[in-house]
Amino acid sequence: MDLVLHTNVLPKQGETVFGQRFTTSPGGKGANQAVAASRLSGNVQMIGAVGADAFGRELREQLIHNGVQTDALLEVDAETGIALIQLHDGDNRITVVSGANYAIDVAHILRFKHIIENAALVVLQLELRVELTEWVLHQCGAANVPVLFNPAPATHFQHEWLPYITYMTPNETECAAIFRQTPEEAAIAHPKKVIVTCGGDGALFADDNGLHGVVAPTVDVVDTTGAGDTFNGALAVALVERKPLAQAVPFAVQAASKAVQKLGAQEGMPMRAAL
Repeated sequence: MDLVLHTNVLPKQGETVFGQRFTTSPGGKGANQAVAASRLSGNVQMIGAVGADAFGRELREQLIHNGVQTDALLEVDAETGIALIQLHDGDNRITVVSGANYAIDVAHILRFKHIIENAALVVLQLELRVELTEWVLHQCGAANVPVLFNPAPATHFQHEWLPYITYMTPNETECAAIFRQTPEEAAIAHPKKVIVTCGGDGALFADDNGLHGVVAPTVDVVDTTGAGDTFNGALAVALVERKPLAQAVPFAVQAASKAVQKLGAQEGMPMRAAL
């Protein structure tokens, strides 16, 4: 659950300031990406966990309302994960408490192995335990299932995972942390695999014809929270529909540009008809 604080002043160490507004909004990278894909006509199953608390119940209901299948969404003995989001001057600062996300391990999701093996595409992030992420990657590799990997947060990324990843979507900061390269260099070094999201500047990728930049449309930005997740959900749908990257990446950029025009990570995610 996103706990969103709107403020005109970010507090310094030891300082207390007054904010303007506080809201709660369903979030979580995996859930955001699932909702984004489902709203764009994807057939989505969510594997994950929530706690046996009010936030957990609300998040499950939100997924169901958006057409996401939740049979593999576990209820565990831990608090539902939260993200504290400070919105200031059109940008955000986020602190995550993983809660239920870190309470699940391979034993918990082994019963859902068939969902992974029969998927057209598996979307992964780094808000789960490293060993669980690695297990899913190996299962996908063994079953020949393509993986769209969003390396966020980038801290726990393991370079030995690269052969198991079909598509990877770092932002500029994550790209620098993982590859020690500029977005252009990383995209060229990993053609058809690394798609770098560049915020308001769009996205970069490379293929057999060289480097390509996809420019984002100019819009009135209200809230950037969830923009990257919308990009990933939209990209997943386009790839499952067998669109080449030259079509899939612009589709994802357009979806993300719609999402930033409304408040909340999931509230602004567009329906297919809006693109």
